[in-house]
Amino acid sequence: MLTCIASGISVYSPHTALDCVKGGVNDWLASLLSEDRQGKGVRRVEILGEEKDGGAGIGRRVVFSEGVSLDEVVRRVKTGLGLKHVQLARASGAAPSSINSVAICAGSGGSVVGGTDADLYFTGEMGHHEVLAAVAKGTHVLLCGHSNTERGYLPTLRSKLLQELQADTEFADAASLEIEISQTDADPLEIV
Repeated sequence: MLTCIASGISVYSPHTALDCVKGGVNDWLASLLSEDRQGKGVRRVEILGEEKDGGAGIGRRVVFSEGVSLDEVVRRVKTGLGLKHVQLARASGAAPSSINSVAICAGSGGSVVGGTDADLYFTGEMGHHEVLAAVAKGTHVLLCGHSNTERGYLPTLRSKLLQELQADTEFADAASLEIEISQTDADPLEIV
C-alpha cells in the first residue's frame, strides 16, 4: 500500500460496504443463481438482516420460482465464479433435493447466513461448527473461498466506477482515466 501511495497510485478498497450495497457483490452473487443472469427463475431477492437506506443489507436470500436441484445450483455457482471445485456439505440425511431458497453472503458469511431459513447457505467460508450446525438442521452449505466470492465482481465495479467518473462534469480527466484490476492477487488458498 505504501509503495502505491509513494508512486502516486490511488487505491480504493470499499470491501464490506461494497458487499452490502444494492447492486454490489451480494446482488451479483444472487444473479449467478438465476437461469440467465437476468433473474429468470428467481421469484424474489430479499435482504438478510436489517435493510439500510437504498436497499443495502449484509446478505441476500434468493427464493426461486420453482425448486432447482442442488447439483444445478452448484453448477451455476461454479460457472459464475469460474471455479472447477467448491466445497459442499449436504444436509444430514438428505438425498439430492430441490432447492427453493438460498442465503448468500460474500466472504466470511457464517454469522450472516447462519440461522437464516434457507435450503442452502452460499458463502466464501464458514467455521467448522457453523457448517455442522447448518447440516444438522437440514441446510446444505456451499463454500467457494472467501476471495472467490468477491473478485469476480471487480470487472463490474470497474465499469461502474468508470461510468460514474466519466459522468462527473467536475472530473476533467475522466476520459484518460484507467482503472486496473490486479492480475496477480488471488485467493491465498488453493486446492492441490
